[in-house]
Amino acid sequence: MMSSEFSIDNLMDLYRNSKGDDRRRIEEQICDMYTPLVHKIADKYRNSGAYSISANDDRIQDGYQGLLQALRSYDPEKDTKFLTYAFNCVRKAVCQGIREVNVGGKSKAFTDSRMQKYRKTKKELEQKLGRKPSVSELAIETGWRVNTVLAYERQLFEINSIEHNQLFFGE
Repeated sequence: MMSSEFSIDNLMDLYRNSKGDDRRRIEEQICDMYTPLVHKIADKYRNSGAYSISANDDRIQDGYQGLLQALRSYDPEKDTKFLTYAFNCVRKAVCQGIREVNVGGKSKAFTDSRMQKYRKTKKELEQKLGRKPSVSELAIETGWRVNTVLAYERQLFEINSIEHNQLFFGE
């Protein structure tokens, strides 16, 4: 039986020389192999900040995105094992996902341009569907995680509440 390092090296060689469906199958194999790593890193950040428990799925998704980034950018000529490189890429992607959703102030999540994009997308989707779009539909349309969409919804609610109070109470 081959060691996992040997099989990952073989898969990496196959990956670099493949295209299309073959490449996607190899990505799936590598994601399966490294699922415990992704889950372990995501679980480490389970209670970080204002993140809800349901956000663990987003952290896992971020972890897999980091793993795929590691796979696409790994350079075997450098003196680093893939596992070490993947660990760092997964951890970085999970932390970045937390920063994007964290509405505690340090986030770039609510820049004006992103809020404008969200409002425009929501309005266009509402017109297209003839009803208010669901959070899932907005997530698909924007390409953002569900928790990011929920954070924008909360931000819009707060903005609308402030504007309403200013009109109603004359503040």
